[in-house]
Amino acid sequence: MEQLVEKSKQDNIFVCLVNCNGFGFHCEHINNAAPALRAAIAK
Repeated sequence: MEQLVEKSKQDNIFVCLVNCNGFGFHCEHINNAAPALRAAIAK
């Protein structure tokens, strides 16, 4: 992922890495659901 970000920046494309805890949640507030989601997936 870091290579893609660096290449994009070299091509003048705005990119940034987002800490999503391994899931692409739509907003920071939904991060509270992450433990329950991971537990359900692990079953």
